[in-house]
Amino acid sequence: IAIGNDFILALVEGNQVFLIYDDIRETIYSERRINRVLADNNYYAIISGDKIIVHNFKEYRRKVAKFTDIKDAKLENGELLLLSIDNEIEVIETEDVVSWNNIIKIAAGSDHTIGLKKEGYVVGTGSNNAGQLDITLESTVTDLAAGHNFSLVLDEHNRVYGFGENKFSQLETGDWKNIVQIAAGADHSAGLTKDGKVLAVGDNYYGQCNTDSFDNIVMIALGADHTVLLDKEGKVYAVGDNSYGQCDVYNWQDIVYIAAGSNNTFGITRQGNVKAAGSNSDGKSDVSSWNDIVKIAAGTNHTIGLKSKGTLIGVGSNRNRQLNIGGFENIIDISLGTSFTVALRGDKTVISIGYNERGQTNTR
Repeated sequence: IAIGNDFILALVEGNQVFLIYDDIRETIYSERRINRVLADNNYYAIISGDKIIVHNFKEYRRKVAKFTDIKDAKLENGELLLLSIDNEIEVIETEDVVSWNNIIKIAAGSDHTIGLKKEGYVVGTGSNNAGQLDITLESTVTDLAAGHNFSLVLDEHNRVYGFGENKFSQLETGDWKNIVQIAAGADHSAGLTKDGKVLAVGDNYYGQCNTDSFDNIVMIALGADHTVLLDKEGKVYAVGDNSYGQCDVYNWQDIVYIAAGSNNTFGITRQGNVKAAGSNSDGKSDVSSWNDIVKIAAGTNHTIGLKSKGTLIGVGSNRNRQLNIGGFENIIDISLGTSFTVALRGDKTVISIGYNERGQTNTR
């Protein structure tokens, strides 16, 4: 048992961890071999083999770190103390483990957010109901993507690994090689190879994984149930669900960037204007007047564009304040989840706004 400020951590039978707070008991971790649980103020840590999961109880932020040859560990006074088998002590600031600084890439899923730190590992916040934040990798991560209840990472060897829900086999990427970009839909995954081919796995009810016939692809984007492809000539292709016309993009020309929302599709022209296809509920596809756009991201019911000077413009639903982006500046990347917005600043910090029931916008 480990006791924090407002919670208790209990290790049961060596393979299951319960978190107890406010008369609630929930299973938060289950694995064949769990060594110890630790708690200090608002943080707790779970040691399982050579993995240490550090979690901020108040803000849902977590990080799974891999440490080898660890004999013992202690969590106190905001520090994680590690004792190696050689009796050497390493001291790590707990906040540094889970903090969202030095971020170089971001990805928002339905209810979770992940960020790639420049050191090559991933931090996460939000829902972890399927283990989508339990990202451990011995190699260096170079790219990431987030789906409904799962996460994808691309490593330095151009291999893809998945974490979280695998109900539709969306994590079955073990045989993929030479991947340079990854993308995640609601329940399907795609990877772009070095030679311009697209691999896809997962839910294929609407044919959203039928990408074998396409060549010379340079960018991919996934909606809830459709897949969008950009080729080297600036032409756009789409497969999958077309209930709202989100795949009607075959006449688009001179496109340099693509994005896909849950049921709509966007393309940025070489001139910085934006084309849209698909659902326009809540006005989320009203982008015909936009200009000077360099990136675009689409969520379930809102759309955000990044302008060349680092400011943002948005349309769609604002029920959860996800469009309150007027003060966002020096932005270099954006990603949208279900009713929330995540933006990466030039100083490698992350600002988020919108629905936060699961802690998905706790990216400070």
